[in-house]
Amino acid sequence: MPKISTYTTVIPSLDDKLIGSDVTDNLETKNFTVGSIADLIQKSTLSLSLSASSTDLTIEPTSLDTLQIVNFGVAQANVDAALSASGRISFNTAAWYNVEFNAGVFAPLGNTKDKNITFVAIQKNGALHGLPTGYSIPLNKTLKTTINHSQSFMIEVEVGDYLEFFVLRDSAGTNTGGLSNVRTDAAGPLAGMDAPVSIISVHKIN
Repeated sequence: MPKISTYTTVIPSLDDKLIGSDVTDNLETKNFTVGSIADLIQKSTLSLSLSASSTDLTIEPTSLDTLQIVNFGVAQANVDAALSASGRISFNTAAWYNVEFNAGVFAPLGNTKDKNITFVAIQKNGALHGLPTGYSIPLNKTLKTTINHSQSFMIEVEVGDYLEFFVLRDSAGTNTGGLSNVRTDAAGPLAGMDAPVSIISVHKIN
């Protein structure tokens, strides 16, 4: 029998069959149609477990090479995912979750010869989860620079697991900057609706 990788690749139809193990029948080998798998995926739903944002104007580390936890406003005691005032997200229900995190990474006014190097990192249960995202922003004498940081990922957790988000100023840059909100024009159509410094939403995958 030739290797599977040598077979012709085709576009599947809903009636095509795949081989798999049926966990409800002593792991018996059975056929599954592509259509049945597509239907199963469509039945999966998301339920909102947590939604929050910080009212702080900025979130800045106290010094270089220092992790500063990102907060998302007041504490929430939710069924599936709870939020502490410091920013820790604790999971009360074991499941897969979809997490969306947004923040404004900023560099303040400064000498154009200097640059701000900021990292955003995630920790799960106190250990780094994935790779940090880095921003190297040249300083400007007249304009503050803000860049939107956006992350969306799925994660499987057990009861008691927790996530924390951090911002760090790297020592290769200046000791300035961090996260910032974005102000709207007081006379514009979005007056009073500033973009928060940090936003988090967590959906449980059912």
